[in-house]
Amino acid sequence: MLKFHQIVFRKFLFIFLTLFFVVGGIVYYWTKAFYIEQSRNSLLHNIQIISFNLHDISHLDTLAKKIKKNLNLRLSIINQDGEVIAESHKDKTTMDNHRYREEIMQSDKEAYGYKIRHSKTIKKDLLYIAKKYQIEDKTIYIRLATELENINEQIFSLGMKTFVVLVVFFAFLLGLTYKLSARIEKEMEKISS
Repeated sequence: MLKFHQIVFRKFLFIFLTLFFVVGGIVYYWTKAFYIEQSRNSLLHNIQIISFNLHDISHLDTLAKKIKKNLNLRLSIINQDGEVIAESHKDKTTMDNHRYREEIMQSDKEAYGYKIRHSKTIKKDLLYIAKKYQIEDKTIYIRLATELENINEQIFSLGMKTFVVLVVFFAFLLGLTYKLSARIEKEMEKISS
């Protein structure tokens, strides 16, 4: 037969693990949505800054390479027909037409286009933001992307820190509960004898 403190310990452990996984799952998805929203806003601000530097479209390749080197972002500049006219990660002449990419089509209808998808070019999952601009009487699309792997690394790092804090807190609480239940059990034995 289990002693009182063993019953309390098992129940406590069950409640802790249940709460940990339920709350952990909720916090993970909430945090991921938060990081994606922050990344999307950051990409939009970066697109706005890039647009201020596009008075002359002859230096776009150099700009794309600088964005890749300094910001670790993928920059694609696409003309109205979908031809890539500047690309930070690959030779633009070998790339497919981008006219019917979801983020480009969405930016025609809305303030900007947004999509999370796998890139065939760099073989990674990316968060894409595209925005339509008029420069020198030509329509161009500025598209920036960041790797989702970076976002997942940040979430994992935060999750590990939270996990350590929770384990320390619950270990302390478990020890306290165990001592308290053992003391109650001793007092109950004194009363019953």
